[in-house]
Amino acid sequence: MAQPCPHCGFQFNCICSLLPKLRSEHALMLLMHPNELTRDTNTGKLIAQCQLNVTQAIWDRKAPPAELLEMLAEPSLLPVLLFPSEESLTLSQVKQQSDEQNRKPLYIILDATWQEARKMLNKSRWLEGVAMMGLATQTDSQYQLRRNQQEGNLCTFEVAAQLLGQLGEKQNQQQMLDFFKHYLPVFQAEKSGHTVKT
Repeated sequence: MAQPCPHCGFQFNCICSLLPKLRSEHALMLLMHPNELTRDTNTGKLIAQCQLNVTQAIWDRKAPPAELLEMLAEPSLLPVLLFPSEESLTLSQVKQQSDEQNRKPLYIILDATWQEARKMLNKSRWLEGVAMMGLATQTDSQYQLRRNQQEGNLCTFEVAAQLLGQLGEKQNQQQMLDFFKHYLPVFQAEKSGHTVKT
């Protein structure tokens, strides 16, 4: 029986050769709901596998992740939480604040279902002072791996791709979306124990 790839974890369809090796000047942080660690449908892990500048932290209601608290307290960083709300800033407003304060934006993406993401925000007193930013998305999600998807909602990987594109890294965005288009059928073949030609 074939052993899972030690890098991508796939047993029948190694995706390592598909993964783009990207470079980005922008700092990302994934704040992961603990449930995402055991979900094979998680797409947040793909961001790190594309070698982007991303830090990962596991959310806990009672014990905030130390690596996130350190970055929130770092004076050279401007933490921004990607989440749509009435108080959300636009990307241009974040850039203006960044320039005025001479601080580099740290874009924090909640890696969770939308229902879990709302709970993470509501139950994290330590996130209350962090500015929120909404993304203007012009595309529909390709992601069909989870039920009860709301129209217009993007998965974590697509959020990161859209963000980088709107920050001017169009090539990174296109490479990510091209990869994701190939990844989805491979993932479904993997789950049913089939190999596919890539």
